[in-house]
Amino acid sequence: MKHPLSFFFALTLASLAVAEQSAVAEQRADEYNRRGGARVTFFENANFSGASVTLYPGDSIENLDRATFEGGRRINDRISSIRVEGGAEVTIFLDAKYRGETMRITRDVRNFADVFLPNNSKTWNDQISSVRVEGRGYGRPPGKPSYGDPDKLIKRAYEDILLRPADPDGLRDFRIKMLDQGWTEQQVRESLRRSDEFKDKVATEMVGRAYRDVLKREPDPNGLRHYRDKIVNHDWTEASVKDDLRKSDEYKRRR
Repeated sequence: MKHPLSFFFALTLASLAVAEQSAVAEQRADEYNRRGGARVTFFENANFSGASVTLYPGDSIENLDRATFEGGRRINDRISSIRVEGGAEVTIFLDAKYRGETMRITRDVRNFADVFLPNNSKTWNDQISSVRVEGRGYGRPPGKPSYGDPDKLIKRAYEDILLRPADPDGLRDFRIKMLDQGWTEQQVRESLRRSDEFKDKVATEMVGRAYRDVLKREPDPNGLRHYRDKIVNHDWTEASVKDDLRKSDEYKRRR
C-alpha cells in the first residue's frame, strides 16, 4: 500500500507539471496574438504531420542539433514540411550557424522532397540545420542586404550567362525565386550555368569562338569535349579557354 504522504507529493508534482505546461502554452498563445498571428511551424514529416515545433518572429536557432520537437526528438536534419502563418517569413540554412545554402520562405511548404537545393543534386528534405524567423517588423536583422530590382538582375544574368535576353517564363520563375524564396543574383547565375541550354549550346559556342579566334579553326572533338567540361564543371570563361589555347604548341607554331 502506498504511503499517503508519497501519494500527496506525487499528485502535487503532477499538478505543478500540468500548470507549467499550461502557462507555457498560454504564453506562446499570447505571443502569437501579440505579433498579429505570425508564426512558423516545423514538422518532422511531409504534409504537416508528425512531431512539430512552433517559432515566432524574432526567434532563431543557430544549431538545430541542440533543439528538439515538442515530443523530444532532435530537429536537426529532420524537417520535412513547414506551415507559415500570419505573414511570417522563415530563412532556412543547410548548415548550422546560418551558413551554407539558404532559402527564404513566405508560404507553406508541404513536402521538402519536392524542393531542390540550387545545385539540383538533392532536395531540402531532412537537410535544414539552422533557421531564422521574421515578419511584420519583428526580428528582421538590421542592414539586411537589398538585391535591387529582380528583373534587372535576372536580365543581366541571362545576357552574361546565356548570351541572350531573358524569356518571359524564365523571368517570371526567377522573379518568384528571388522575391519569395530569397534567391540572390549569384544563385540565379548558378542555376543558368547548370541549365541544358548552357551546357549543350552556349558552352559549345564559347569553345568554337575561342578556337576560331586563337587557332583560326574549328575545334576538334577532343578539344571541344575538354573545354566544354572546363566551362561547365570548372567555371571557365571564354577568356580562360583562349588563354589556355595560347599556351598550346599549335599556337606557338602558328606564331
